[in-house]
Amino acid sequence: MYQEAKLRAAHLALRWTFGLLFVIVGVDGFTNLLVRWDAFLAPQIAAVVPATTFMRFFGVAQIIIGILALTPKTAKLGAWLITLMLLAITLQTTFIGVYDIALRDLALATAAFALVKLEEAQS
Repeated sequence: MYQEAKLRAAHLALRWTFGLLFVIVGVDGFTNLLVRWDAFLAPQIAAVVPATTFMRFFGVAQIIIGILALTPKTAKLGAWLITLMLLAITLQTTFIGVYDIALRDLALATAAFALVKLEEAQS
C-alpha cells in the first residue's frame, strides 16, 4: 500500500507538471512573454511556413496536448504525445545547433515516457 502511494504521487506530479507546462508554453506561443519561440525554428521550416503561423499552430497543439495529459481518461494519450513532441523538439534544436536545449528536451522526453509507463500502471 505504501509503495502504491509513492508511485501515485510520482504519477500525479509528472502528469500535472507536464500538463500545465504544455498549456503554459502553448499560450506563450501566442504572447512570447517567456521566450521568443521563433528563434528556435529551423530555417528549413521557416522557409516553408511563416514563423508566427508555425508557432501559433504549435501553441494550439501544445495546449490541446496539455489538456489531454491533465484529463484522466486521455492522460495516457497526452503523455505519449508529450513524449513524441519533446523528441521532435530535440531533433529541431539539434538541427539549429542549440545542443543544451536539445539535451534538456531529451531528458524531458524520457521523463514523459516514464509518465506513459505510470499511466499504464494506473489502468
